[in-house]
Amino acid sequence: MPVYSHFFGQPSFGTHSIATARDVVKLPDNVSFGLAARFGCRIQTGAVLNVMRPPAGSSLVVTGTGAVWLSAITAGSIAGCAINIGADVKPARLELARCT
Repeated sequence: MPVYSHFFGQPSFGTHSIATARDVVKLPDNVSFGLAARFGCRIQTGAVLNVMRPPAGSSLVVTGTGAVWLSAITAGSIAGCAINIGADVKPARLELARCT
């Protein structure tokens, strides 16, 4: 079966992936899956902290509370945002967001 690309560059349940060198992070073999998974989708934490740079005391609204966007909410906490809001249409994701 040929390997080809691409759905936003993310093969959620794929057995193979095509990626450019800048999209690959080399990790040691002993890194746990739980830790490695946090590197997904160029981790939104970096986008919030390095691009948005919200000032302490500000508010952050994230539309979506799936695994990727929970990183953005976490970044808001790290940056010192007074209010972090996660909006989602899936109750299970909202419940998970409340626990973070």
